[in-house]
Amino acid sequence: GCICIFDGKIACGSMDGIVVFNENDMSRIPDVYPVYFASLTVDGNTVAAGDHTGILSCALQYTESIVLNYDCDIMDFHIGTHISAGFNPADFQYRLFGYDEAWNPLESGVIRYMNLSPGKYSLTLRSRPNRLCTGPESVTIDIRIRPPFYATAAAWVLYVMVIVAVTASILHFYYSRKQLQWKLAFFTDISHEFRTPLTMI
Repeated sequence: GCICIFDGKIACGSMDGIVVFNENDMSRIPDVYPVYFASLTVDGNTVAAGDHTGILSCALQYTESIVLNYDCDIMDFHIGTHISAGFNPADFQYRLFGYDEAWNPLESGVIRYMNLSPGKYSLTLRSRPNRLCTGPESVTIDIRIRPPFYATAAAWVLYVMVIVAVTASILHFYYSRKQLQWKLAFFTDISHEFRTPLTMI
């Protein structure tokens, strides 16, 4: 059982003895919210560690970087915290380096990005600079969007090889035709030289 004693203190009996605590401590909001990226949704589908997508090898909160395909249209990062009481998203802001030019206020527990171009990005969630925090103030995850095959380095090498091969074929055809014309002209001149004396005879 529990009883109220003086100065707002409460005493509770347990199997290990009596526990005494202050009632005001129960509603005290901590100064630090240990936030993390709790889960990832891609195009409306929740990504799990080790699933068929191959995006996550472990839980998102323990992942430092992810790789997504170019056809990923919508990605949602869900924010988690170990302390739900008093958590206010407005105390935080986020920025996708490589895309955003400034910090964005966190309006809900979800960060959404749509139609990112292939490239490398870094998503950082931090507490607002004007908040007093005594613990870790930010969490970051690196994101790489793969380009489609036709825009990869291998594809460009293939394009160059095709262009070189086509150019070489055109030049070979052109010079072969020129050589044939030169040979025909030479034999025409020779035959003309032979015909001229015979005509005179």
